[in-house]
Amino acid sequence: MASGDHRSITLKKGDAVVISSTPIPGNEKRYAQIGDDLARMDVTQYRHPTHEIDGSGPLHVSGHGSRDEHKEMIALTRPKFLMPIYGGALPRRYHQGIGLAAGIAEQNIVMVENGTFTELGSEQITSRGAVASGALLVDQTGAVVPEIVTKDRLLLMEDGFVVIAITVNKNGRLLTSPDILTRGHVAVKESVDLMNGLRTILKKTVAKRTKLTSRTAIDLLKNELRIEVVNYIYAQTLLTPIVIPVVNIIGPRGETNLLPRPVADVH
Repeated sequence: MASGDHRSITLKKGDAVVISSTPIPGNEKRYAQIGDDLARMDVTQYRHPTHEIDGSGPLHVSGHGSRDEHKEMIALTRPKFLMPIYGGALPRRYHQGIGLAAGIAEQNIVMVENGTFTELGSEQITSRGAVASGALLVDQTGAVVPEIVTKDRLLLMEDGFVVIAITVNKNGRLLTSPDILTRGHVAVKESVDLMNGLRTILKKTVAKRTKLTSRTAIDLLKNELRIEVVNYIYAQTLLTPIVIPVVNIIGPRGETNLLPRPVADVH
């Protein structure tokens, strides 16, 4: 209604709106925006944070139990065991204190975190390890997205990626100028100086290698290329894109050598 998008209700001057909620932490800006939008419509507002100014009584009562209510609940149920589960570590610690003051033995109050596996018996309550917990991200196909994939997607969204392809012979001699492909925040055509500096770094890094006849040697070269590129781009732009190095080995007759095969790593 405040944004004028409600399908059935259109507010106008002279209408009264009661906002009985209070902003939850992190939602203060949106809460204030609604008040501003309604003020521009010239409607009368009755809000809990400003109820004295608006001429109304208090409009909001917390749905969370107070300390006295926690005490009363313990007195009514007289539990042998207590497991504070709501809120962060500090509120749960206060709840533990209420239980201790009510006479619950300390060993019968278990403090747990999300995922804690707890075994409850007739005489004791014990925490025994943990299980997987927390939010799972699901893509449009319904498949669960692994955490490492999520991190890569966030990096791609924020800093993009850079693919560097070099072509060398077995002796490690660079045969062509390094090819650089970027997507995201680093544009090749608009960053000529950055790309020239990057090619210089790549040539110097390749020049340090004399033999590329084993998988280990190629893996070491790719790792060095990745580190040099990441450090250089960060020093120039403060960005940390995903860097994908590709190393092509050309044989003596100009044919690509397949042992070891050219491999691209993503890190």
